[in-house]
Amino acid sequence: MLRTLAMLPLALVLSLTLFIGLYQLAGLGKAQQQQASAPTQFDFLQVRRDSDAEILERSKPEPPPETQAEPMPDMPSFAADSPEPVDAPKLEVEMPHIELGLKLDIKPSLEGLKAPAMPSIDRSAIALVRVPPRYPRRAVRRGLEGAVTVEFTVNADGSVKPGTIKVIKSEPPGVFDKAVKRSILRWRFKARTQGGQPVSFRAQQTLEFKLEK
Repeated sequence: MLRTLAMLPLALVLSLTLFIGLYQLAGLGKAQQQQASAPTQFDFLQVRRDSDAEILERSKPEPPPETQAEPMPDMPSFAADSPEPVDAPKLEVEMPHIELGLKLDIKPSLEGLKAPAMPSIDRSAIALVRVPPRYPRRAVRRGLEGAVTVEFTVNADGSVKPGTIKVIKSEPPGVFDKAVKRSILRWRFKARTQGGQPVSFRAQQTLEFKLEK
């Protein structure tokens, strides 16, 4: 019994020493120190309570009083009296038969009427500007000579009206026609007057083509 009581303090010291060692090994002491050293922060936010919103109700304007359309007045009705039939006297007039003893014999006749004068062709129109035609190369190579007679319209200002040139005679046919038309179109003639006013007229010209020998 005494031996057991003597061993009891020693067992308590050993148990306490073992407990402290295990406590240090587990790290519980450091965690408590870190937790104890960490300062606690508190954030305070002041929440402002808005005042209660006042709900405003818009008052609707009163509608204008409805105006009632005035009734249209009744149109007076007029009863037209039907005209009474009137007995008008019938007039009977006998037309007298008159014989004059004249006989009219009308027959259509064209005698005495003159046909409208056709525009004359001026064969002696005076050319103020002459542009000689160009001798075709084909005719030069072949040694061809010839002449072309054309008719055309001269305007009131003396110029030749385009599109009015007409070949009357061509020797040899079709060889010098284009050259003559191009040349005549650039000619200028003395204007013809009628009643003191310049007028257009038809003219005729003959252009000859000859090679130099």
